[in-house]
Amino acid sequence: MSEVRRWSKISGTSSIAARLVSAFLVVTAATVAVGLVGLHELSALNTKAKTIYVAGAVPAEAVRSLEGTWFHYTTDLAQSGLTTVLPADEIAAVTADSKVQLKKLTDDIAQVQKMSLAPAAQAAVSTLSSDLANYLRDIALLPEAIASGDKGKTSALLGETQQIQSSIPAILTSAATAQLDGAHADAKRAESAYSSARSLIIVLMALGLAVGVAIALATARSLSRPIRRTEGVLQRMAGGDLTARVEISGRDELARMGASLNTSLASVAEVVRLINASATELSDASESLTGVATSISESADTAANKAAAVARSSEEVSANVSTVATGADEMSLSIREIATNAAQAATVAADAMAVAETATQTISKLGESSVEIGNVIKVITSIAAQTNLLALNATIEAARAGEAGKGFAVVASEVKELAQETARATDDIGRRVSAIQADTAGAVEAIERITEVIGHVHGFQITIASAVEEQNATTDEMGRNVGLAAVTSATIADGISAVAEATQAASDGARRSGEAATELAGMSAQLRGVISRFTA
Repeated sequence: MSEVRRWSKISGTSSIAARLVSAFLVVTAATVAVGLVGLHELSALNTKAKTIYVAGAVPAEAVRSLEGTWFHYTTDLAQSGLTTVLPADEIAAVTADSKVQLKKLTDDIAQVQKMSLAPAAQAAVSTLSSDLANYLRDIALLPEAIASGDKGKTSALLGETQQIQSSIPAILTSAATAQLDGAHADAKRAESAYSSARSLIIVLMALGLAVGVAIALATARSLSRPIRRTEGVLQRMAGGDLTARVEISGRDELARMGASLNTSLASVAEVVRLINASATELSDASESLTGVATSISESADTAANKAAAVARSSEEVSANVSTVATGADEMSLSIREIATNAAQAATVAADAMAVAETATQTISKLGESSVEIGNVIKVITSIAAQTNLLALNATIEAARAGEAGKGFAVVASEVKELAQETARATDDIGRRVSAIQADTAGAVEAIERITEVIGHVHGFQITIASAVEEQNATTDEMGRNVGLAAVTSATIADGISAVAEATQAASDGARRSGEAATELAGMSAQLRGVISRFTA
């Protein structure tokens, strides 16, 4: 409250227009500051979102693609071992496809290593690349070992390839998990940045609102106090007290108007004192008047007419003062309109906070969808491991049965069922990804709503500007009425001059005739009774 008083004292030295413009500029500056900070923070959040996509989602999808390629290869490898079940041309096609898948896996690993991976995921992919190189070396040496009849070397190569086959799914799972963990960490950092930005915007809005309210109160106080003081003086003047004066503080338009009113009151009081003195002299002179009654009557009529003119002028002054009071009421209404618009701006800020909370919930849904995708990936990994074991069992069965391997039909059937289950899990992944995209669209919609709320705030600022213009118009009207009051004061002065002339004529008549002395004395008493109502 002390700051409001200080601003009121300072603003009293500046013009009303300057005070209103300054208040509007401060509120506008606060609004622009909040808008700029909001745009900056939105830009930062957009950059973080792009980083999450480029450094998180894209590499994670690439790692999952490696899992699919490896599963495809192990399926082809299992089918190529079913020499007694599948036709020779199909075996050849499957074998060729398995080589293509190995080549694709090698190329994809090289591409993934060039991406921005999490440290743990990068280490897992490097291990995968090394194991795959050893695997390619062993399967290239295996035909030569089998052809040479070296069972020890053959067994060692088979054992090492089986070990690598068993370890690769776990490595792929580890890489995918590490990459998803990194993406989750980036999402947490983005969420933290959002919370910080929201808090900063709320603080700036609160500061801007506090400054705006303080300036509005100070401006209203600097305008209302001088008006109330002027109103009190006018009411005392209407009651006949011409000694009242407006307390002058400051150098603005209201201070100058108060000074003009004080000057006018002093002039009127001086005129009333002169009239009172003249009436006293007239009463004293009436005792010795011997003039003609007709002259006295005509002079009295003239004085009465001029007095009526003075009364009418006084009524005009009163009407003009009422107009000034009406203008003050209009200014008060404008100030209340500004306060109402400020309250509406606060409501819009609350709506912006609700929309921000909606965006937060949408991002949370994205996290939940990512967790579900991780669960589906685990299912795919488990199925791939089981398929790999079945392929190994088929290889061992083929080695033992020789030409009579009839158990391969059962193994092939199980491999087929597992492949179907894997396809269903892959479809589930697609649905989860669609859910993530839908949630992302929801987040975009929430941001658009925030933009609309900012547009509403701008509209309210325009309304505030219109209210300020109305206040300027009201101030102009008050100035015009003060001018009319000045003109009316001149009319009063002219009327009083005419009264003086009539009094002079009455004095001449009194000298010519003393017959109407008694009547003139009565008129003098009436005049003093009228003047006595004014305290000069």
